[in-house]
Amino acid sequence: MLDISHSASVRLKNSLNENASFSSYNPSISIITVCYNDLSNLQTTLDNLRSLPHGSNMEFIVIDGGSQDGTSDYLQTLDDARLRWVSEHDKGLYDAMNKGIERATKEWLWFINAGDKIDASLMISIRSETNDKKENTLIYVPVLDNGRLVSKKIPQWQIPYCHQGVLFKNDTTIKYDTTYRIGADYKYILQYIKKYNLDVRCIPIIPSSGAVVAELNGISRQNRVARDWEAFRISLEHFGLCRNILFFPPLLIYQSLRIILNRIIR
Repeated sequence: MLDISHSASVRLKNSLNENASFSSYNPSISIITVCYNDLSNLQTTLDNLRSLPHGSNMEFIVIDGGSQDGTSDYLQTLDDARLRWVSEHDKGLYDAMNKGIERATKEWLWFINAGDKIDASLMISIRSETNDKKENTLIYVPVLDNGRLVSKKIPQWQIPYCHQGVLFKNDTTIKYDTTYRIGADYKYILQYIKKYNLDVRCIPIIPSSGAVVAELNGISRQNRVARDWEAFRISLEHFGLCRNILFFPPLLIYQSLRIILNRIIR
């Protein structure tokens, strides 16, 4: 007869209870999508989000800037208790994202653009990383940009990771600075770094066979000089002059020359 000590029996029972609890655990995530006159891409993303596994404890928040392409009519047709949306005029991208934060009720925030999709297999890895047993405040997940895996960057000079690839603990005291037109997402993540004393260089991209599938062709890529100038102002605010003066002027010159050369070639 197998003899199990009382302490071992308790440990085994606790382990079984934890495993049973995790098997029924679904991540508590608010997925926020902002859009304006982008109905087709919004449909693609919501179809994907609503089909994800382990999604019963997620909410999908759509902040539409008062689109005239039938977006609100489409949203009204969706019968999904997890979906919350508003269609009204806003003051731009980051004002809309702040509206999403204000409406979020779940433990984690995840900003997914219209047109992006999440591989179902990624949710298995996210379940593990958002488990209450772990004390994470920021999680990196893999992102594919036109089929290529996005790499981490040095946070002193630019946003350390693609925004769609970051899950933030829901903290309503941190908002997007709407005085920035392109770089507020960079400042947003730096505020997390400072408040929670994080070294984001040491936060790994979680291992997963899945990823966020995105096309990163937004305003920051279309306006590189303006983006880098805003990044310089933000980095200056957070890291000081000495750390920035040697890097940003050459970067701005390089970007300017690149734009001029591209126009000449065309």
